[in-house]
Amino acid sequence: MPKADTTTTASRRSFLLTTGSAAAVAALPVAALAANTDQAIFDLETAFKDVQARFETAFDAYNSREQAYFDWERANEPSGDQQEWQERADAVMQALGLPEAEERHSQATSDFTEILNQVAATPATTLEGLIAKARMADGDYEVIESIHADLLAMDERGAV
Repeated sequence: MPKADTTTTASRRSFLLTTGSAAAVAALPVAALAANTDQAIFDLETAFKDVQARFETAFDAYNSREQAYFDWERANEPSGDQQEWQERADAVMQALGLPEAEERHSQATSDFTEILNQVAATPATTLEGLIAKARMADGDYEVIESIHADLLAMDERGAV
């Protein structure tokens, strides 16, 4: 068997080591990027859970106070002096904390809408990101439409 030329062997070895190392080094940023590509969505999901809990609490508080007011209103139909009845109605609303509950509900609704807008505006690039967006969709048409757009974009890139 002929002896290999050390220059050829060294060149072949160095080529394999160099290209292998280059491929490994090139893959590292891509792997790191793939792991964090949808980090913004995952961060939004954490915030979403908080906003959703505040929204549900505010919604329940507002609805229970509003129902209590409507019950009072049905039991106390206006008769006689409208001004006097309105003053009593206003006092009942205040006693029930209805204006504050309405304000908290309004703010929570705004916060919930804002986070859904952020979710819709943030593209998902991985299946995990799409799943996170789906968990947050909550029937919101814009988020659902953004998931559709993300899927089509992933298909164009050959990612699915």
